[in-house]
Amino acid sequence: MSSYAKTLEQSLERQAKPELARKMKAYMKDNFPFLGVPAPERKELLKRHILQHGKPEPQEELEVLHYLWDAEARELQYCAMELWKARPKKSRKPSDLEQINYMIANKPWWDTVDFIASNLAGTLLKEFPDLKEKAVEQWSAHESIWMNRTAILFQLKYKKDTDEDLLFALCDQFISSTEFFHRKAIGWALRELSKHKPQAVIDYVKSRKEHLSGLSYREALKHLKKNGYEDF
Repeated sequence: MSSYAKTLEQSLERQAKPELARKMKAYMKDNFPFLGVPAPERKELLKRHILQHGKPEPQEELEVLHYLWDAEARELQYCAMELWKARPKKSRKPSDLEQINYMIANKPWWDTVDFIASNLAGTLLKEFPDLKEKAVEQWSAHESIWMNRTAILFQLKYKKDTDEDLLFALCDQFISSTEFFHRKAIGWALRELSKHKPQAVIDYVKSRKEHLSGLSYREALKHLKKNGYEDF
């Protein structure tokens, strides 16, 4: 058992608010139990924990990650993601993809997968670009909608460095899906790209207007319409 992770868990448990926990669980469609620690309070608690105990040593990182991820309370998974994101750059390695896939595959929902896709998967593939082709192929071909969503969203923070051809190909792959989380991801990814490459998104959306779901279409154009692009 990881004493580092156990101490963090106990700190969170002392801040538990049962009434808020019920509301948080309901908001997540009753998929996960919560302690009822609001995000600002949880982040401050984690910050204090790191100040007092440091970050996990490299040899215990996996033990900490798995303890927190296997814990019952959803707040522990949030802490696991934040700790993994905060790892020093020298600790990161291509084999981290295995742990990222573990987090996506276990207890998946939008609240964890969206963070993992843009903050963990996206960062890893940017640092180790040789991983990209294999990882994206694996995610996009997977039967899990959460793996698919990761493929669509991992470039969310790439801005002008976004591989637009890859993104458009992934959008095309899932353009006919009736799954809400596919459709929302397509629109979100296109909307973020439109902030940096508006014409590319305009051209794509115009060429796929008859195929994009209403949700994807509206999401994709939100930023453009807000900034005066009206010819659609």
